[in-house]
Amino acid sequence: MAVVEAVKMLGVANNGRVYAIADYSAGSVDEMSFSAGDQLTIIHKGDDKETAWWWARRPDGTEGYVPQNLLTVSHLCHDDELLSLHIF
Repeated sequence: MAVVEAVKMLGVANNGRVYAIADYSAGSVDEMSFSAGDQLTIIHKGDDKETAWWWARRPDGTEGYVPQNLLTVSHLCHDDELLSLHIF
């Protein structure tokens, strides 16, 4: 149950701030490329028909669709180790 709640909070907690867990190269003009560790802010999480792609904004103001399965509420350490989200 706690894992389900944590997933629901992705893109909501921390004022919508999330971090990329892997590099992604945009496949179309409305998608946004990013690198592992990049900070994004979720603007819109989709709807009942589309849950896999979310509208996000980079700190430089660039916006586009991003695949939600490559996002986390954690961030990368300087040595590129992923900090884990501990759920109790």
